[in-house]
This record gives sequence, C-alpha cells and structure tokens, in this order.
Amino acid sequence: MELIEMQEDMALRSFSQCHSTVEFWRQVPESKYPELKKISSRLISVFSTTYCCESLFSVMKFIKSKQRVTLTNKHLEEVIRTALTTYRPIF
Repeated sequence: MELIEMQEDMALRSFSQCHSTVEFWRQVPESKYPELKKISSRLISVFSTTYCCESLFSVMKFIKSKQRVTLTNKHLEEVIRTALTTYRPIF
C-alpha cells in the first residue's frame, strides 16, 4: 500500500527525476513510508558493502596467479593493501 501511495505522490515523483537514488530515499519521509524506507536502506547498503569485497577478490585473483605462487601470505597482504588503497601521493 505504501508503494501505491508513493507512486501517487507528485512531489516525490518530481524529486526523483532530478536527484540520485540515494538522495531520493534520504528525502522520503519515514513517518509516511516506514516499510519502504526500511527496505530501501537495506537494498542500497548491500551494494556498497559487497563492492569492497568483490574488488578484493578480483585483485587477489590477479596477484595470486600461477606465475606468482611464490608470494608468501605476508607479501600478498601488503600487495593487496597497496592495490586497494584510495591514497594517491602528490608528486
């Protein structure tokens, strides 16, 4: 029922057309749509948490290839940390 009510809400409809999905759900009033707000926050958070994990496995698969099997776990840990960091040095 909340979804049907939300689809008829013209203010939210116009807001959704010019803002991102996350911004849209931040503006949805929890008092009016409590269940939809709860479900949307769970769905949105799933993608951001799995991204880091998927990136880690992708990098690890590339680094720990057949040619690099001699890497110790300590070296692998350091290489992965370097590969996944968001820090960019200023030259």
